[in-house]
Amino acid sequence: MHQISSRRTLVMLAALSMLVSLPAWASGPAWAADDKTTSQSGSTLSDKAGEAGKQVTEGTAPGKSKAQADGCAPPWQHVEGTDVPGRFSDFSKVEVISPGDVWAVGSERPSSRVSAADTLVEHWDGSNWTRLPTPTLMGMWNSLRDIDAVAANDIWAVGSAYDGVTEDFSLLLHWDGTSWTNVPGPDELHGYVTPKAVEAIAADDAWVVGSTGETPGTAQAMALHWNGSAWSSVPLPQLEDDIERSYLEDLIVFAPNDIWAIGWQVRDLISRKEGKPLFLHWNGKTWNLMPGEGLDIEDTPSSSRGAYIPAISGTGPDDLWAVGYASESYYSVYVTFHDVTTSMFIAHWDGHAWSQMPGPPVDATAAVLYDVKALAPDDVWAVGATVQGCCYYRTLVLHWDGSSWSVVPSFSEGSGGRLLGIDALPGGDLWTAGSYSADNRMQALAERYMGDCPEPEPAPTCSITFSDVPPDNTFYNSVRCIACQNIANGYADGTFRPEQTITRGQMSKMVSNAAGFSDPVEAPFNDYKIWADIPVTDTFYIHTGRLAIHDIVEGYACSPEQSDGECGRYGPRYFRPAGNVTRGQAARFISRSAFLDEVIPPGQQTFSDVRPGQLFWSEIERVAAHGGIGGYPCGTRPNEPCDSQQRPYFRPGEHVTRGQVSKFIGNIFYPDCLAEAARQ
Repeated sequence: MHQISSRRTLVMLAALSMLVSLPAWASGPAWAADDKTTSQSGSTLSDKAGEAGKQVTEGTAPGKSKAQADGCAPPWQHVEGTDVPGRFSDFSKVEVISPGDVWAVGSERPSSRVSAADTLVEHWDGSNWTRLPTPTLMGMWNSLRDIDAVAANDIWAVGSAYDGVTEDFSLLLHWDGTSWTNVPGPDELHGYVTPKAVEAIAADDAWVVGSTGETPGTAQAMALHWNGSAWSSVPLPQLEDDIERSYLEDLIVFAPNDIWAIGWQVRDLISRKEGKPLFLHWNGKTWNLMPGEGLDIEDTPSSSRGAYIPAISGTGPDDLWAVGYASESYYSVYVTFHDVTTSMFIAHWDGHAWSQMPGPPVDATAAVLYDVKALAPDDVWAVGATVQGCCYYRTLVLHWDGSSWSVVPSFSEGSGGRLLGIDALPGGDLWTAGSYSADNRMQALAERYMGDCPEPEPAPTCSITFSDVPPDNTFYNSVRCIACQNIANGYADGTFRPEQTITRGQMSKMVSNAAGFSDPVEAPFNDYKIWADIPVTDTFYIHTGRLAIHDIVEGYACSPEQSDGECGRYGPRYFRPAGNVTRGQAARFISRSAFLDEVIPPGQQTFSDVRPGQLFWSEIERVAAHGGIGGYPCGTRPNEPCDSQQRPYFRPGEHVTRGQVSKFIGNIFYPDCLAEAARQ
């Protein structure tokens, strides 16, 4: 199993249903203040800054971002049209019936901070997505977790509706070709009922697994069966007497008498220790316990308590795959990565025993898997998410070719991409579903596998110009590139003002846009402020808030003469948006937003006036190493003599201009754009 070292951050990932990004100020201290030196980590940069930022899929004139350096779109492509306008939405699973008959289920809600949500069901007809009305229990958190079809007019979708107080009601929805209806579950089910997965075999043969109990802490694994007219509970094997809770997460059907299910059982609910996998088989008459060795705690990292395994798939009873992640909190719906070793979890069943398999290297803080689909012994897919820093999620797709797992590029825009479900027709037509962040909110995401890289379309011509940045201006190419990428705008009079000193507010907008940050930054109350000196109506509120979410800046503490009541809720801290930015601070803004965090050798010194350990030293060295910021030749000024190595000067304390920042950002985030512009 591939190990991934975590960084100094608190990350919350939802396992199967709703995934909510938590802002940094809700979870603990952020990076060091602007006047302190950041610590270093051993993480490496995956693909310079462009990979840490957004993948530009259209409108990239006059060049492309680093994420498209090869001129090729990812094999997995975003199929647009799933967004619920003005609402937060996400998909949990997808079901492929035919190329023109695809379903995705999940939930949608007015914001990320509400206690009520509606079920979400959308249908792809081969050309467009259409949202279908579904039963919803009003005033509750409704969500659908899985979907499976017998035929185009016989489909089941399952989930639950939580009232926020005492009960979790089951949602067992059926599609008859015309409408969705909620079918009652067994009468004996009450309290907390949580269907997790469904497999439909025939019109009179379907299964649902999950958990049920009087309280969440006493819930036990459950299995329900549909006989064509009603759902009934099916007994499961008796577990050991000291098992306090158990649940089933997923199942796979090979025949009516050959069904496999996987989940977990816990002895000590308080400490969540002494847990072990729950692996069951249906032989047509009874459910039976199967050996789970190879999935238990002893085989996970030493700093972990177990593996959370939400998905199982396979091609037969001697070829099963189980995926998830090993973490310190295997049992909870949420997993916390905080200074512990975290790893994706992949295991294979050969008909006799489970064995854990190594995943591919992933350059991220953490990686998790949520679903798996086996098409053949040498053709298996798994999907999930990677995490970089506190809140930066990217979609993750893996493929097994019969000998090893590899990462397959997928669409991941903004900073909230994750994939929760995958399905395919035999022989191809693969779809995956989840969510991503755009327009300051979470949106449902559907992706389709397009196979070999298509020929790239010619980039459209960008006609943006500024009256004070002529072609012979030093910053012409840089300004034009970032303007054409919508990273920065000019002024109403048609000027860009490249020689004007940039403010901290302007800097926050430019680096936030360049990095592709699109996290929701909500203000549920009128007095809610991230920064003491930036009201929610301020032009830079969203951008400075996103920098706080990603631990790019912490700001400045309140002055001693100020009372706590005059400070903001974040820290309390001040951002000082009108303040000027020095070259050293600019290096920090860009280094952190691009996730340039490789370790700098202790004695390394590129610039004569930036000594090791000096303020901004590490960030300046990183940005310089990636070609982002250069220096000035020694001897240019009387107070800048040349040393024995003829090292240049950086001048970290000098204010930086809008033109210079445009060049810094272009060098790091859009090097291909600058190269292409230079050839024109």
